[in-house]
Amino acid sequence: MAELEVSINTSDIAPAIEAIRQEVERIKDQSLTRFAQAFQLWEEAFRADPEKFMTVEETASAEVSQLSADCAAYFVALLAQVDKAEVAV
Repeated sequence: MAELEVSINTSDIAPAIEAIRQEVERIKDQSLTRFAQAFQLWEEAFRADPEKFMTVEETASAEVSQLSADCAAYFVALLAQVDKAEVAV
């Protein structure tokens, strides 16, 4: 079987690598901003009507996997709200 020899000049791909790195950072920054906005909505909802949320006792007695699933679903709903309207952090 013949061997294939490949030669890559890294100076040719360096700009592309830098552009990808910058895009990853931009996406990460956007994600962190969205998460902060969603947590802000969560906090505001809790402060406005704490009765809608579980008590410490209810949380402690809840099945962890179900509680986690419920929290994740709520967080995704909050992210949808963030995407619909600007929420300042």
